[in-house]
Amino acid sequence: MKSYTHLTRLQRYQIANGLGQGYSQKVIADIIGVSSSTLSREIQRNRVHHRPGPSRAAIGR
Repeated sequence: MKSYTHLTRLQRYQIANGLGQGYSQKVIADIIGVSSSTLSREIQRNRVHHRPGPSRAAIGR
């Protein structure tokens, strides 16, 4: 059984760069040497969610 290893900072940079350039998740996964499911989970885990409307700080909460 394979042991789990964290993605490196370089791999995370390569993911962000590849997505920014429009590469598919499969292509990026092949380039950085991880499975496409690992890449998909990493993107889901670190996705930034923007909520419409004012921030909590702006409305005093």
